[in-house]
Formats: sequence, structure tokens, C-alpha cells
Amino acid sequence: MKTKAITAVMIMLFLASISVSAVLAQTTVVVSPIHMDGWDWYVTSANGIGEFVAGPDTPPMGVGSAHLFTGTQGDWSAEIRNTDYAGTELSDLTALSYWTYVTQWNGQQAPYIILHLDLDGDGAWDDLLFFEPAYQTPTSGNPSLPDQGLPTLNQWQDWDALVGGWWSLNSIAGATPGTGVKSLADYLAVEPDAVIVNTAAGLGGIRLVVGWASSTDVFNGYVDGFTIGVTGTETTYDFEPFPNVNIDIKPGSYPNSINLKSKGVVPVAVLGSDTFDASTVNPSTVLFAGAAPVRWTMEDVNNDGYMDMLFFFNTRDLELTGSSTEATLIGATLGGTPIQGTDTVNIVPK
Repeated sequence: MKTKAITAVMIMLFLASISVSAVLAQTTVVVSPIHMDGWDWYVTSANGIGEFVAGPDTPPMGVGSAHLFTGTQGDWSAEIRNTDYAGTELSDLTALSYWTYVTQWNGQQAPYIILHLDLDGDGAWDDLLFFEPAYQTPTSGNPSLPDQGLPTLNQWQDWDALVGGWWSLNSIAGATPGTGVKSLADYLAVEPDAVIVNTAAGLGGIRLVVGWASSTDVFNGYVDGFTIGVTGTETTYDFEPFPNVNIDIKPGSYPNSINLKSKGVVPVAVLGSDTFDASTVNPSTVLFAGAAPVRWTMEDVNNDGYMDMLFFFNTRDLELTGSSTEATLIGATLGGTPIQGTDTVNIVPK
């Protein structure tokens, strides 16, 4: 009896460890004009727009989002697509969610997801799966699926596509638009070998889309915080109009304590890496917590082999308060590309 109890406990601990590992396997990737990381714009409307912008309002991540606008041709599209998940089995998805914001529509369409699927293993797509926010309530969609509410204008909303309702271009599993949407489990019961693929032309098999509706429609939407998990490893894409850089406040120190009454300086390093050359930062554009630097130099502050730009700011110039927990550096490269980076601070004394 004792042996069985111990075995049961071991099984529960093993299952718990799997769950914890899945939760911990998370990465956030900042997608910007100079770091697309598998994403690319695809705009078919003659006067449509695909771009990274600041806002609108307060995005769920960072300061920006991906802007999708059909222009006056709602029967065409504006999209951002990702190529990195070609070959991923649909059954291996463990997370799929994103945020939307809509300012113009046809009364229901918010930015939606399309997946290109290969069903017979030949590498070409055989079906398209659509997740549309408009079909995620018991009355507008499938009542057996979670009620995620209806899309609304001028408000950030999050959508969990993994547990939501989908429709199939070929009506596979009886999945049709509106009340005919089905779960991914329903689809996989019919097509268990479905695999995400890119198009023959190399366009991404994961698409965030507005449009493909009526020619008189105008769609203007934004997306951010797109999360995809594959067998427990989750990646969240933060769409930004300019790249985030890594900064280190008071290099070699933690928890970055700052006494706002100090007459000294606070060092802040913009860190170089294999993807960012810190020497390209234009010092004249840099502000840290609202303060301009009093001097700067180049050195490898973290001994990683990449040169960093180390700035010094008068403590009393910093626009921080006793309750501040983070501070942000903004600026631009010599080429004019905006940059920003954020690190934690510990204001003392409390």
C-alpha cells in the first residue's frame, strides 16, 4: 500500500514538472522594421498599408503594434505573415493567441488568423483554416466552445485561438463560417496529420489578416502580442515601430539602486550583440528617464566580446520617483532608426 502511495506521488510530481516546464518555456521576440524575425508584410490592396506604429492607445506589449489597413479595397487584404512554422504539426500547437484593436470595419471583422495546411504530406497546402473573432460567442459561433465575446471598436481585445472556433476553406470536419465553426480537436479528428506549410512562392503559412470581404468595406486594424506554442515552447511576438535594445543600468550592480538625492552620476550601458552594433547609437539623441547624458564611452561592460556604449547621467536630472521600478532609455542610431531599452531600478531610500 505504501509503495502504491509513493508511486502515485512520484507520478503527480512528474506531471507537475512537465506542466512547470511548459510554463517556463517562454520567449518574447520584439519584431521591428530592422528585425522581422520570420514575419513579412503582404498587402494586396492597391492603397492598403502594412506597417509598425506606436499605439493605438496602450498596446498590450511595449508601445507599438502591427497596423493592417485595406484602404478602400475591402475585397483585397493587408496582412503580416510568418514563415518560421512551416513543418509544424497542427496537433503540436499548445498555445495560439493574439490581441486586436479595430477602428474601421464592416460591423464584425477584426484582424483574423489564417493557417495554410498540408494534409497529404506533399508539402503543398490543401486547406486553409480561419479563426475569426466575430465567431467566438455561443450565438455567433459554436455554443460548445468558450465565449470570448464579440469584437468591439477602439479597444484592445485578446483572443485565444487555440480553444476557439475555426472554419475550413473546404468545410473539413463540417467547419463552416459562423455557427458552423469547430474546435481544432474536431478538425484533427478528421485530419490528424495536418501540417502548417508556406506557399510555393515562399509566403508565410501563418497569416494575420484584414480584408478579403466586400469591395465597399474598409478595414483598419492592429495586432500585437501574437503567441504561438509548439509542444510547450511558447514564443510571443511584440510588434514595435522601432527596435528594443538591451540596456544595463549600473553595469555589474543589482538591484540597480539609485538615490535620487545623490549628486553623482548613474551609468547606463547600451549593450552590443551579434544583432546590434552599439557604436551606431547617436549620443546626441539619447535620453534616459528624461535626462541627457553628460558623457559617454565605448567599452565591453559585460565581457561578452561585443563593445557597448556606456553613458553617464546626472542623478538629479532623472525624472524618476520613489515608486519607480523601471527606467527607459530612448534615442536613435546614426542612421535615424529609433531605439529604446528598459531595465529595472530600485529607488533608495524608500
